[in-house]
Amino acid sequence: MANFVIGCPAALPTGGYAKVSSGVTADAFRKRTAVAKSTPEALKRMSDTVIALSRHEGFPAHEFAVTRRLEKH
Repeated sequence: MANFVIGCPAALPTGGYAKVSSGVTADAFRKRTAVAKSTPEALKRMSDTVIALSRHEGFPAHEFAVTRRLEKH
C-alpha cells in the first residue's frame, strides 16, 4: 500500500547519501522552474552589481540584457 497508493518512498538512497537526501518519490522526476520578477526601479538599483559580476564572469550577454532594459525605461 505504501509504495503504490500512499506515496511513501520504496527506493532509499545508498552509500551514506540518506544523510542528505530522502527516498525516491515522484518529486524526484519533476522538473522545477524558478521565476523571478523585478520592477524597473529594482533593476536600476541592482544594475551596477549585475554589470560588475557579468564582466568578472565574462558573460557579456548578461550585461547587455541589463543595459538594454535600462535603455527602455
